[in-house]
Amino acid sequence: NDLSELAVKWLLDDSYYYLQPAWNFKSLFFYTFDGNNQTYGFQPLWMLFITSVSFLAPTKIIFFKMVFFLSLLIYIFNAFLIKNLLELKNLLWFSFIPIIIWLFNPSLVKIFISGKENLIGVTTILSLMLLLKSMRNYYSHFKIFSAGIICGLLSLARVNLITFSLISLIYLLFIYRDISYIKIILY
Repeated sequence: NDLSELAVKWLLDDSYYYLQPAWNFKSLFFYTFDGNNQTYGFQPLWMLFITSVSFLAPTKIIFFKMVFFLSLLIYIFNAFLIKNLLELKNLLWFSFIPIIIWLFNPSLVKIFISGKENLIGVTTILSLMLLLKSMRNYYSHFKIFSAGIICGLLSLARVNLITFSLISLIYLLFIYRDISYIKIILY
């Protein structure tokens, strides 16, 4: 059947740890793997995303397929972020090489659209890097505020990405040392 084929081909061991509690939340309103005991230890941003998807799906197989389809769309969107991040004025063709590697590497595709949280972590990192790149030439209060929001999302995507958030904050403090450090930190 569809569910067993999907499980065998695409689910990684940790994937089910996200999908099952998100599906159970729909009817029980608490995260549980077995339907009785609360579970924890997941990355919150990804869990919130797939939990919201579960409320749109009438059946578990449609829920799984929706998660995989939306993961594929985010994965393709990440190729767009990579292209914009690596776009060089004199070497426009060069920026397409990483995109081809990203889009057509079966191992990467399987890892990132398998229902695990890795995808949302990569998306937030790429978004922050692209924003920081755009701030080299022009910054605004909105961009600094957006960087703060994305740094917060990074922490929710994977706890260990707090380090990347701190490095980004240090970068902002170094680049914009002419404006008040207090303003940057408050944003």
